[in-house]
Amino acid sequence: MHEDLCLRRPLADKWWIHDLGQAPRDARRGIPVHFPRGGPAPGPDPSCWFEPNVVCSGGVEPALVFLGFLLVVGMGLAGIFLAHCVRHRLLHIQMVSGPNKIILSLEDITFLHPHGGSSRKMIQGSRSSLAAFSTADIRSIRSQPSDSTNIGLYEGDWVWLKKFPGDHHVAIRPATKTAFSKLRELRHENVALYLGLFLAGAADCPAAPGEGVLAVVSEHCTRGSLHDLLAQREIKLDWMFKSSLLLDLIKGMRYLHHRGVAHGRLKSRNCVVDGRFVLKITDHGHGKLLEAQRVLPQPPTAEGRSPPRSTAHGTNAPGFKSINKGRKTNIIDSMLRMLEQYSSNLEDLIRERTEELELEKQKTDRLLTQMLPPSVAEALKKGTPVEPEYFEEVTLYFSDIVGFTTISAMSEPIEVVDLLNDLYTLFDAIIGSHDVYKVETIGDAYMVASGLPQRNGQRHAAEISNMSLDILSAVGSFRMRHMPDVPVRIRIGLHSGPCVAGVVGLTMPRYCLFGDTVNTASRMESTGLPYRIHVNMSTVRILRSLNQGFQMELRGRTELKGKGAEDTYWLVGKIGFNKPIPKPPDLQPGASNHGISLQEIPAERRQKLEKARPGQFS
Repeated sequence: MHEDLCLRRPLADKWWIHDLGQAPRDARRGIPVHFPRGGPAPGPDPSCWFEPNVVCSGGVEPALVFLGFLLVVGMGLAGIFLAHCVRHRLLHIQMVSGPNKIILSLEDITFLHPHGGSSRKMIQGSRSSLAAFSTADIRSIRSQPSDSTNIGLYEGDWVWLKKFPGDHHVAIRPATKTAFSKLRELRHENVALYLGLFLAGAADCPAAPGEGVLAVVSEHCTRGSLHDLLAQREIKLDWMFKSSLLLDLIKGMRYLHHRGVAHGRLKSRNCVVDGRFVLKITDHGHGKLLEAQRVLPQPPTAEGRSPPRSTAHGTNAPGFKSINKGRKTNIIDSMLRMLEQYSSNLEDLIRERTEELELEKQKTDRLLTQMLPPSVAEALKKGTPVEPEYFEEVTLYFSDIVGFTTISAMSEPIEVVDLLNDLYTLFDAIIGSHDVYKVETIGDAYMVASGLPQRNGQRHAAEISNMSLDILSAVGSFRMRHMPDVPVRIRIGLHSGPCVAGVVGLTMPRYCLFGDTVNTASRMESTGLPYRIHVNMSTVRILRSLNQGFQMELRGRTELKGKGAEDTYWLVGKIGFNKPIPKPPDLQPGASNHGISLQEIPAERRQKLEKARPGQFS
């Protein structure tokens, strides 16, 4: 409405609009007001409209207004209470079910070693569950000194249960749930993750009488606590690893203090290490949970007094950054440095082991060549077959101990072994300086060949003859350890001719010689005399052709089995050979060349011989 217009009501119950700028000379000059739907104009109420000190109530009673106000307030309070109940119920449902639940029961956690009958949930499919974890994790768990019931499986992961003191817990107080919800929201790589509150005596999961276990469920670190890790002698950590663990501890405490959480009981047992050697702080806020649950903390154990509770929060916290003076230590860099050092050490170790392996290989090859000819041994190592080989001319050596049967009867078995070992060790040392090959030893027989497996022309007869003179000279001064007064005499037979050599057998293969030459050489030895070198005519021809000064004496016609009578010789020396040769004994007519005379046997040994051969010496 325009500011110069005025609404007036005359006495005729009609409302008119007049212009204030002009005097109302005539009421009909105004504009009548038409109300909606043709309704009547308001009635006359001068006391309400024109009296400023009178309240116009419109006919509503004050009591009715007050009751309406109370009804609105009551409905608001009822709505707030209902919303609170619904919210509390929803929170409770979220805590006991769903992916974000924090109230856990026996249906959620599987213990590794359940005990207590039907009140414990037995492991179902434990074989498949445990197979998903490494052997190192299982070993680490078994090495923990704590009670095994503190470890369980929750959603396929290992978890650790920190139990509240007492075993009569029936329910979890709301204050405890609130405090735990705040602790559960802490997320840091150096702070152990809280997963939930375990209650074994809940209404939906009844426990056995006297069982009302309440525990904090947190992630389990397979390496155990820092105290256990440092106490293990099998694991040696250098200062780089230790400083890295300390840096993890500093990071975790800074995060807790930044979030306003005071640990209160920080010690090495409350610092756990996972499989990647990352330190994590645990049991943080445990004191607040005890206070919220109205549970008295456990008294100090025998390990020592309980440390004083820390009151550090926020800016009052100690300067953890100044502990390491700004230096940063990374365990990855430490591991890479250790790997480089280990790689360098490994190269040296491999080089050292390779040298040791080469030495052992040389020893094995040396031992193999002592048992077989080098060419044969090399062929056997390569897996190739060794074909028999024919040699046109070789010289063979046979020898045995005179009266070995009598010596064996007078000796103990171990004494016989010592005798043969000492004598043949002496022979082995002598043949090493000659171009000969030791074929074998059978009992007291010693067999040597020259001209095989490596051919050496006609030098084989000279090599065998020189070796025979050296052996005969050495035997002259040889004495038995158990019977030093009894002389050791040997017979030697030499023969030259063709033969065939080859490897016989796969298990313990032997290099054997075959042919008439082998038999003839054996006959030359058996028909010889003590301290004599019996030489066949074939060998004498070769020695004379070599013209190296070998001295030989004609023995005469000798009967050789299977060969008939032949002229044989004695090899008695060589020009330039100055070593002493033992003098052959004078054999009486009819005396045997295979035994020892009774006069050479000591009295105590003679008695033993008479017991072994009763009636022979009577």
